[in-house]
Amino acid sequence: MRDFLGRRRKLSPRRRGGRSTLLAAALTCATEWKWPVLPGVGLRPGHGRDPECGCPHPDCVVPGAHPFDPGLLAATTDARMIRWWWT
Repeated sequence: MRDFLGRRRKLSPRRRGGRSTLLAAALTCATEWKWPVLPGVGLRPGHGRDPECGCPHPDCVVPGAHPFDPGLLAATTDARMIRWWWT
């Protein structure tokens, strides 16, 4: 990510532990910083050694590193929607 001059924003450690920490980070970005967030695809355990992308495309170029459909139009700063996506 590019550095911009000015004040650096830090995530406040609200909760410890995997999913709740990531959810807190997403909520901080959306509610405090007003950055729209959207659901990502994620990874699932693969048949071989490497994990596979959660999208339906078997030959995904960027596994786990792209938005889930419907894409960028779904981006929001609504905390209720982000919590629902997280479930």
